[in-house]
Amino acid sequence: MVSGSAKWNSTLQFDKTLKGQVSIIYLAPDIIPQGKVGSRFSVDLGLKKTVQKGKGEVFLNATDIFNTLVLQKKHKRTRF
Repeated sequence: MVSGSAKWNSTLQFDKTLKGQVSIIYLAPDIIPQGKVGSRFSVDLGLKKTVQKGKGEVFLNATDIFNTLVLQKKHKRTRF
């Protein structure tokens, strides 16, 4: 079996004091000792605002905003 992952990052400049970032991660199905793991993905967002004439910064981050990075294991079934 072949497996892999992909990640895409993008930085956005809204104005002089506001920046944003988007990260998307895709993880392909994989085989682990406990069985198989299905594919999954995640979308993360972040904002950074410069305040106090450049002397400070305020950050806002959100991870896995669609709640899709759930690990789904498919266990091997054993018959006796």
